[in-house]
Amino acid sequence: ASAGGSATAAYELGRLFETGVGVPRHISRAVALYEQAASRGHGAAASDLGFLHMEGELGLTADTETAQRFFRQAADLGHPQAMFSVATMIGEDAATETDPEEAAAYVYRGLRQGTGSIFDLVREDPRILRRTVRLALQRLLAADGLYDGAIDGAVGPQTKQAIRLAQGLEE
Repeated sequence: ASAGGSATAAYELGRLFETGVGVPRHISRAVALYEQAASRGHGAAASDLGFLHMEGELGLTADTETAQRFFRQAADLGHPQAMFSVATMIGEDAATETDPEEAAAYVYRGLRQGTGSIFDLVREDPRILRRTVRLALQRLLAADGLYDGAIDGAVGPQTKQAIRLAQGLEE
């Protein structure tokens, strides 16, 4: 299926080569399959490549610009974790462009998709996002009528509730 053009098959086969499950472990083949899957529009493959380039794993050189490119690709394909990764890179000034409003927009898009992982990350350690990004996120939440508290960058009970509502979770 991978040879036939399936992005999902290429990604899954890459995972098998990375771990050595059912096939001999072959890291360069795994990376090539992840790249193939990402080029075919597979969001998880692009996100994984972002992490691999960010950390310099599987024989890849650590490269934040390449990581950012893959994270943005995955985010544009709707991958929520990649949206958060782009946001944290922007917020940490690890991205080539550092716009807190853009970072908050990525976080907000991920939240609107209903993924609990972003809420959990922000709830457990609000400082994972810079204050300027938290301020911008509060403004987005307020603009959609989900937050009526102070725009102060604090992730208190009202902000957490607004984030829950953005995810579509009940009050």
